[in-house]
Amino acid sequence: MGDPFCGRGAPRAGARRGRGVNGPELRTDMVLVYVFRRAHETGEVSLLQVRRTREPFAGTWQTVAGSIERGERAVAAAARELREEIALDVRTPACLGFWRLDRVRPFYMPAFKGSARDAVILAPSFAAEAAPSWSARLNDEHDASRWVGASEVRASFMWPGQVEAIGEVLGWLAEATPARAHLRIDPGSIEVAPGEPGASGADARVDRD
Repeated sequence: MGDPFCGRGAPRAGARRGRGVNGPELRTDMVLVYVFRRAHETGEVSLLQVRRTREPFAGTWQTVAGSIERGERAVAAAARELREEIALDVRTPACLGFWRLDRVRPFYMPAFKGSARDAVILAPSFAAEAAPSWSARLNDEHDASRWVGASEVRASFMWPGQVEAIGEVLGWLAEATPARAHLRIDPGSIEVAPGEPGASGADARVDRD
């Protein structure tokens, strides 16, 4: 488990800085995952947010995010972060679909107090559809969760790049489009390390009543 916003110590495998080159590092060691679900009766789509407990951005509402561990594929990191942060396992009936987003939206992360990070980050992004009655179980990185309707996205998500990414989720993945099937990820193709926290299907909860 890694907090992508707290970059202390040695750079991860995804950090790049050319010798003698000034400016921020180029980092590819972070993933973002947008979780959505549809209402039983209306089919209306809403998106999950979780409230951070750690600095930076403690107390703010964010999407699921995490760091890619050394030797780990981005898609495996995304699936792992879903299990660790909200107990959603993409291999169980609690998850109705798992996709990669086509676009990567770069953003700048300045160095925070206690961190040497000053970076331009290229974060592969993913989307997961949760069952309508599924509810998140949070780890200690977050203290609350909420569902945001499509019409509330701009007012509820704090980063412009994430608002754009949600537009891709709503327009290309939540609806039947030519790209949807090709962007879908087979959960069986994702390598999961034995003994990972949340790796058991028992950690995904679906309310059946």
